[in-house]
Amino acid sequence: MTLPRGGEVYVMKIPPEMGEAYTRYGTKLAKALHYLHTKRIAPSTAAIKVRALTNADLIKLPFSADILNILTSGAQVRRGNTSLTDQFSYKYAITDDAEASAFWVTFGESAAMLLALFSDGERYERLKAARLRAADAGSEFIASLG
Repeated sequence: MTLPRGGEVYVMKIPPEMGEAYTRYGTKLAKALHYLHTKRIAPSTAAIKVRALTNADLIKLPFSADILNILTSGAQVRRGNTSLTDQFSYKYAITDDAEASAFWVTFGESAAMLLALFSDGERYERLKAARLRAADAGSEFIASLG
């Protein structure tokens, strides 16, 4: 996000109560974009992760920007001959088997969402638990060194 020189900057901060609405909207958007690009309906057991950000968060991302580098495909959103990129745009990546997809969606310069959809929700949870156990074991090992 680029800050204007000498102009006013309006920062939008959303109260935590809005989290549920963001999650509901992000879930629906992830399913729609996943279907658009894979032609597969996400099963009801899919794991869908939503991270909503406001422009206050976009000034300094709460995660490494390197995460966004894997999202290599972009989409031109248009209405007729008019580009809507200044209002809504996204980048995405889909696994070769189309079982998982990820999207970085921006709404003008006001907000953004990082969305991930995993068709096999149980498998996602097992892999996530295994990664967390490995990270914990690694942390304990590193702590024991020093």
